[in-house]
Amino acid sequence: MLMKGCTGCYDLMAEFPTPSAEGLEAVGRAHSDAGMRAVVAPMVADLSFFEAIPGLMGAAAAAAEGGRTPASVPYRTSLENMRKGAARLEVRPGR
Repeated sequence: MLMKGCTGCYDLMAEFPTPSAEGLEAVGRAHSDAGMRAVVAPMVADLSFFEAIPGLMGAAAAAAEGGRTPASVPYRTSLENMRKGAARLEVRPGR
């Protein structure tokens, strides 16, 4: 994008099972190091990807070793991790 003249973007990043402070910091630093302005907006949901698709949770459990199902992460955990990631980058969400 930078080679074509784009200097800003909206990055709807995904990290599983939840956005982490370290992952958000890495994404922010990558944009900064490249010289790109970015709005980093991690995907957050009340349901995990596996819970949102009918039948996928059961299929994933059947395919997983020991019948384990992918764990859902509370949205509050994601929000706290986003706050930590923003603090590490010394930026404020929504700015």
